[in-house]
Amino acid sequence: MSSQNESRWWEFYGVRYAMGTVVGALIVHFIFSSNDNLRKLLFLPEKMDNFGMAHLALLAAYGLAYCYIASAPILVMHAARSFFWTPQRTWPVTIAIILISFAAGLLTFCKTDSIIQALAATVLAITISFQARYIWILFDQFSTPHAYYKELIENRKRPPMFEFVESYKHLREHGNSFLIVFFEFFLGFILSSFTSETVAGHYIFSRDAVANLFLVLFIWVIPPACIWGFGQKLEQSLVRDKDGGAA
Repeated sequence: MSSQNESRWWEFYGVRYAMGTVVGALIVHFIFSSNDNLRKLLFLPEKMDNFGMAHLALLAAYGLAYCYIASAPILVMHAARSFFWTPQRTWPVTIAIILISFAAGLLTFCKTDSIIQALAATVLAITISFQARYIWILFDQFSTPHAYYKELIENRKRPPMFEFVESYKHLREHGNSFLIVFFEFFLGFILSSFTSETVAGHYIFSRDAVANLFLVLFIWVIPPACIWGFGQKLEQSLVRDKDGGAA
């Protein structure tokens, strides 16, 4: 952001997370209310009549945290945006990802006899696999995103581009807001499938629901956690090459 935009940071972060926080709070309350052990983790009263301002603030904090976790795939998409809209031979990899994901769904179905859980496992596998693919490309073809960032910075410095940059930033941030909500429902479906008795179609012990909750969240955040390494590689490229060349 430019110095002018930095003074109005709330226009970007407020728009990005406000709607997601509200929707996230509702989704968290719905998911955690589906099992006794999960409900206890909320530290909230069971009856809505007993809700106070402190409880609402706590629920909003849950919503913000869930909003941020659910938006994790967007970080990978943002890091790999230099590869978007460019012709690539992706059919073999795409077919492999789909086959692996369906295999994960089939294994889940054989273990649980639940079609919904099998579908959730397939969706989760597809989401993680595509992120893993782009993370691999980021490191394997590092010169491409490195050159992209350098050229982007240079072009943004041109005065005629200021209004253009301002426009697409606002478009992207509003798009981010709706994309976050999309992933919130996306992740919510997966979590509900492995924690809620009514959604899964068969009984899930409360202990298993808690274990499934943390397992799904752990798998969900693995790809975006790898982006830290990409950021480090970008930083090292500036240290190793005074001209900002790729490492």
